[in-house]
Order: sequence, then structure tokens, then C-alpha cells
Amino acid sequence: MASKQTGNPQRAREIVGAVFDRLRACTSVAEVEDLCTHEAIRAFRMPLEKYPKLGFDLTPDEVV
Repeated sequence: MASKQTGNPQRAREIVGAVFDRLRACTSVAEVEDLCTHEAIRAFRMPLEKYPKLGFDLTPDEVV
């Protein structure tokens, strides 16, 4: 079943960009976890070693 797109796609891109900017600014796993506990961005809590383009340099044992 296809879903109808609603809302403002440009605003959505701006929000996602801002979230990734905040993630890139994090300097520890704890900061990432604190950021990702907010319900609106819970989906960004992912295995960071799979996403090196986020700008993190973490080993798998540092990823929660």
C-alpha cells in the first residue's frame, strides 16, 4: 500500500540535516546516546560503525 506524502519535504530535509550536524558534533558515544534518546530522533540510534559517513571514528566495541 502506497502512502501519501504530506508535509513540507524541504523542512523535513532541513530537520534531518540539523540532526546529522548535531550527531557529527558529538565527541563520545554517551553524547550520541543522549541525543538519540529524544523520541523524535530515536530512529537515528543505529550501529554507527555501519555509517562512517557520519564522521565518527568508533570501533565496534565502543558502539552501544
